[in-house]
Amino acid sequence: MPFELASKPTVNIVDIGCGYGGLLYNMSPILDSESLALGMEIRDKVSVFVSDKIKTLRVNSGHKEV
Repeated sequence: MPFELASKPTVNIVDIGCGYGGLLYNMSPILDSESLALGMEIRDKVSVFVSDKIKTLRVNSGHKEV
């Protein structure tokens, strides 16, 4: 059964050209659980690196790997 949200998610923060995501990583502890942040980066190598970093952070925090 696919994951379903109670309502459509709303992006509260957008970081365009986020690079390695430092701003979003540093803001995450102060955001409430309802906040959704989105970072956009066009460089492929940077995107792959950050994707791997996010997966590692999720696993280390107890979440399932996506």
